[in-house]
Amino acid sequence: AQNAGLAKGSYIALDYEAGAGANKANNTTAILAFMDQIYASGYKPMFYSYTSYVNSYVDLSRINARYPNALWLAWYSTTAHQATPPMQYFPKYSNVKIWQYADNHYGVDGNVMVVGSLDNDKPAEQTASKPSRSTNTPSIPTKTR
Repeated sequence: AQNAGLAKGSYIALDYEAGAGANKANNTTAILAFMDQIYASGYKPMFYSYTSYVNSYVDLSRINARYPNALWLAWYSTTAHQATPPMQYFPKYSNVKIWQYADNHYGVDGNVMVVGSLDNDKPAEQTASKPSRSTNTPSIPTKTR
């Protein structure tokens, strides 16, 4: 990313889907290792996947505990064009930052819904259950193994 000229502080998302593995603990450890490296390199990590894969093969609570508001989740009911987000399908997970609510190529505005702003450095919603710190800052110190 640095060699390609991507500015520090930019978002980098890991697309982790079917074929990556079936072991939930190993998948989650691999995802966190990627996110930790991206963060240590001065970028903002995000995790992208789809709902059924996350349900079966990822421990989302571990990811959300370290990187709150770093989840980009795909969940949609149809592959047809969606002009507006069908809110009844909004993912019932904590810390969803971006929701991909359609599977088509009609443009970003027709495919995703951003919760809050990607440009701020505070969570989209601050409540007692959500910490008031940088959107993609790990909640525990990262140690080199």
